[in-house]
Amino acid sequence: MRALAKPLPQNEATAQTVTVPAPVGGWNARDSLAAMNPLDAVVLDNIFPGTSDVSLRPGYIDWLTAIPANAKSLLPYNSVTSRKLFVSTNAGIYDATSAGVCGAAVNACTNGQWESVNFINAAGTSYLLAVNGVDNLRNYDGTTWVNVTGVSANAITGIVTTSLSNVMMFKRRVWFIEKNSMNLWYMPTDAVAGAATVFPVGQLFNRGGYLVSFGNWTVDSGSGSDDYFVIVTSEGEIAAYRGTDPASSATWALVGVYYVGHPIGKKCLVKYGGDLLYISQQGLTPLSKFLQSTVVDRSARLSFKIEGAFLDATTTYGNNFGWSITPYPEVNALIVNIPVSADTLSYQYVMNDITKAWCRFFGWNATAWAMVGDDLYFAGGTVVAKAWAGTADGSVPITGQVAQAYNNLGIKGQTNIVLTRPNIAVAGSAQLVMAFDADYKTFGGNTTVPYMPLGSGAIWDTSLWGTGVWDSGLSAVESKWVTVPNDLGYLHSFRLQLTTSTARFSWTSTDFAVRRAGIL
Repeated sequence: MRALAKPLPQNEATAQTVTVPAPVGGWNARDSLAAMNPLDAVVLDNIFPGTSDVSLRPGYIDWLTAIPANAKSLLPYNSVTSRKLFVSTNAGIYDATSAGVCGAAVNACTNGQWESVNFINAAGTSYLLAVNGVDNLRNYDGTTWVNVTGVSANAITGIVTTSLSNVMMFKRRVWFIEKNSMNLWYMPTDAVAGAATVFPVGQLFNRGGYLVSFGNWTVDSGSGSDDYFVIVTSEGEIAAYRGTDPASSATWALVGVYYVGHPIGKKCLVKYGGDLLYISQQGLTPLSKFLQSTVVDRSARLSFKIEGAFLDATTTYGNNFGWSITPYPEVNALIVNIPVSADTLSYQYVMNDITKAWCRFFGWNATAWAMVGDDLYFAGGTVVAKAWAGTADGSVPITGQVAQAYNNLGIKGQTNIVLTRPNIAVAGSAQLVMAFDADYKTFGGNTTVPYMPLGSGAIWDTSLWGTGVWDSGLSAVESKWVTVPNDLGYLHSFRLQLTTSTARFSWTSTDFAVRRAGIL
């Protein structure tokens, strides 16, 4: 009998193919490089993590230009029949409803840092109410701006309106914060004018300070949902009330007082579904995680994945004006604005609502944000911009950068990456630069690949069926193996940079042809 042939020894020089998904886990600014999930990214700038791919963020379109001074706030007005948008500076308020060049001020002021709320009175008239703690309260009814005093139209008595620093609506009442105090003020039910009543709360807090902000928190009490009235002090204490009439102990009660960390800015609270989000020095946290548990779990913070970066930002820039939280449900995004330098430089930490994955945006130098209908706007410098629109930042190209988590690609030992094939889709012209870092060391070499439009697709009901090529918007670019220089290493981090002013881009995964190397 013939002996069975021995199997040939494995050729270690033969490359094997490994596929790594795009970093849908998002930006990780918490874990060490050695402990990071392969689906995460060390850097994820201007690249938004989706559920199955990551994509270059859209740009912005200049909406209102040539504002006479630096914009400070956006004030949206929403009535039953119309929507309007206004932008404020330290000299005046301007109409930003329509695109174009800024016109004359519709109202003069001396401080542009307004806090505003929309409210409908008992007669059904829609009002925009705005306060800043310096100028008189502003009242806008869709036609006329009124500087409200104790004797003006829509007069408010009991307090000088220049001392009101924040405003909100809770259960059919307008509420105010008196600046540098522990006093709340509230209006009669369904009223924007009349006598304001003081509601002092200083006796609740043992850390001192003054009131900063308030919000409406919807709580599931077990027998149905209820709304809590939440107030926060400059020293990080929060009190929650429930009820309807603060003048009656039978219908108004204190739920509790809690310490949650120092707030960041006046816009430190924002409604988020049924919850209320809070920005403190420690990060971004749903109040339900603070107030319904005796132990504060750091991992319950929405910002837990990027807590290192968040702490750096709040420590360095926490006193700057312009911090805000803006939910943008149309694209499942939550935007936290980080004002780096007054009027000139900002960036955003952006979270995917579905996956809770984070990224960072550069190029949107925003001071204020607002939603008008389904559209998102920001104001910065002397411009109001329509965000999440177009493929460039005004006339400036967008650059997205990624550095994936270090990965051994399933191989124990040193490896050399012979070939790389990113699986991407591009619509438009773009330049893609690829590189590798190995074993936590930056490598200087890279490979640049230009992408050009593939041409127009078929026109529905015009091109011949079976002949025309359907245009899906994002063209499926032919995946090509390319050589990207790299060092031998036990772990590699794939780096990608894309620059474009015309293209849309998405990335699902990357194939690597990997060869064992190193010591025999």
